[in-house]
Amino acid sequence: METSSTGLGTLVIEDHALTRVSLASLLAGLDLPVAQSGSLEDAFRIARTAPDLRLAVLNCDIAGPPNFDGYNAFNQRFPNVPVLISGGGAILDLALGALDAGAAGYVPRTMAAEGILIAARLVLLGERFIPSFLVERRNAGILRSRNPDSRGQIASLTQRQRQVLKLVARGAPNKIIARDLNLHEVTVKAHLRSIYRTLGVNSRTEAARTAFLSGEDLADWQADGGDRKSPFLCATSMGRVQ
Repeated sequence: METSSTGLGTLVIEDHALTRVSLASLLAGLDLPVAQSGSLEDAFRIARTAPDLRLAVLNCDIAGPPNFDGYNAFNQRFPNVPVLISGGGAILDLALGALDAGAAGYVPRTMAAEGILIAARLVLLGERFIPSFLVERRNAGILRSRNPDSRGQIASLTQRQRQVLKLVARGAPNKIIARDLNLHEVTVKAHLRSIYRTLGVNSRTEAARTAFLSGEDLADWQADGGDRKSPFLCATSMGRVQ
């Protein structure tokens, strides 16, 4: 399909038209230009003319039955572009296989839209991602080594700082945090500086990692208490995307 790749940020590689259009519409929430491709060959063409490409979301079935041949072919040509693999199955072995193959993460296509967007944001921050509910189904807590020491640090944050940290951990940029908490962006930045000092970190990614590894229930930090515990896991213990 004909797609302009000027200033392209995200590329959706999906051979099912309805899914492709839906993903592209969802990923527009990243505030990056999005292109769509219905085949690997078209994806190669688009990526070759998109030096600023920051993320590819690729259907693991696009080269045949669920496997990573499509990912491998794309990665061989564009090794510096992180790839988030989407699959039809909510299967832990498939998700771990994606990470083992070198992908930045795995999301089932049955996952809630919010979860897919959070996964994409975390990958853009340099993290690797699989949904925590896949891990919990097999009671494999090894992907999240909880650190009880960080609980004390988080407990010393103010209620507002906890609210800011919760949204950071969910992948929200400062603009969204300011909107959701009815704050000015400069106030959000001031809260973040205080959070970094308290947690002993230097970036929002490290702050989010501390929140995840603490084992705290992020939903408890919301002012209205209406949110449920996030079903998403940033697999930071498996390392940054190289």
